[in-house]
Amino acid sequence: MATREMGPGELATQARKRYQRRLYIGLIIFGAVIGSLIGAFDTHPHEGGPSLWHITGLQLSPAIAIIGAIGLLIGLIGLPLYMFRTIDELAARRNLRGLAAGWLAVLGGYPAWFVLSAGGLAPEPTALGLFLLGYGVTLVTFIILKWRD
Repeated sequence: MATREMGPGELATQARKRYQRRLYIGLIIFGAVIGSLIGAFDTHPHEGGPSLWHITGLQLSPAIAIIGAIGLLIGLIGLPLYMFRTIDELAARRNLRGLAAGWLAVLGGYPAWFVLSAGGLAPEPTALGLFLLGYGVTLVTFIILKWRD
């Protein structure tokens, strides 16, 4: 079977996939470094050892808190804004729809959660809970839209 040279479209697709793979590996490493830094420098003693669910008791030195906050802002705002410039229109539209769904979940979810809490039907809203609500809805919406397309 004779092999043929790849055309410009195939070469561009391969280059884009390599770039995406490297970017995602870099993002995973960046997130692991920030998470490890915050976890390693937590000065609050936890019963039974550190745990993700004890994040409300997190205590950091001011320098580590500033470094962690800058890292989180870069990772959760700066890198997504950069990525919006490097993706195609369809992916950008999916991302924007996911972000809108996450924002609407927080915008409507907080008051509903607060009212349910006032009625004794739910615990009080927490910052972590609102973050997980917004992030989770954004992620699920993006996955559904990607699966549909």
